Amino acid sequence: MFTKNLLPVIAISSLAFLSATTYAQPASSPAPISSQTQTDTPTDIQLDQFVSAALEIEKVKAELQQFLAEKPKADVTDQLIDQVNTQFNQEAIKAIEKSGLSVERYSKMMALMDQDSHFLQRVQQKIEEKK
Repeated sequence: MFTKNLLPVIAISSLAFLSATTYAQPASSPAPISSQTQTDTPTDIQLDQFVSAALEIEKVKAELQQFLAEKPKADVTDQLIDQVNTQFNQEAIKAIEKSGLSVERYSKMMALMDQDSHFLQRVQQKIEEKK
């Protein structure tokens, strides 16, 4: 029951969660890169902001997963999971905004990672540098 009731916020990558739920983009097929997206390549500063927010969101997700894992199974109710998800959403938005990005810009950068392998490599490199 415990694992089956965990909502996607806790079960999947928070990065994917934010891009999928905040803007309700279908996960079945990524949108093609438009000319606007191609000319809207994130700057190095935006990349740094994006990675900082993503790492903070992953930290929040791990803490909340640990919180739920330490609870007895009987205590992990749908209501508790909803509360944890709400807390996650609030903290993720705070992390994004604290980094200097808007939630919309963060989401667009998430989508860009799926569409642009060069940008994905830049993100991966920046994450390695910060570890």
